[in-house]
Amino acid sequence: MAPSGTGKTTLIEGLLAQFSGWGLRVGVVKHTHHEVEVDRPGKDSHRLRQAGAAQLLLASPWRQVRFEERAGADGERPPEPDPLDLVDELALGRLDLVLAEGFKESTLAKIELRRSALNQTALPPDANIVAIASDDPNLKTDLPLLDLNDPPAIAVFIHERFLTREKP
Repeated sequence: MAPSGTGKTTLIEGLLAQFSGWGLRVGVVKHTHHEVEVDRPGKDSHRLRQAGAAQLLLASPWRQVRFEERAGADGERPPEPDPLDLVDELALGRLDLVLAEGFKESTLAKIELRRSALNQTALPPDANIVAIASDDPNLKTDLPLLDLNDPPAIAVFIHERFLTREKP
């Protein structure tokens, strides 16, 4: 949980490398404020969506993508997705852990990121924040303070706090 440019995606990349190295299967749910369009005009999948498919699953032996059209009432912006609903859409039986990026309004457990060069102030109080990750080792907090530039140590914190399976 942090403003854009703090390093959320970079941290998750580091966490994924660490968890994958331990043999864990990790899913990621990422929030964006932008309209997402990964399909291209002229492709069959795009044509089917344009023709009115409310959901479309595009699959190959290597990967699959599920598109779902979300519309607001009377052409208004649709409501923000609920991260727990999105997690439920994952094949949880094939995952050991799910990381979420964004969703600051959710009730998910959160690690707040603070980068000293950005002169960030603390976010509003949130009982779901379980730790602070910062590049300032002298940051004053009552929560566990993690080194933002040490993804392996943050992975250990997450593993010890949320996973029961031992690291390989």
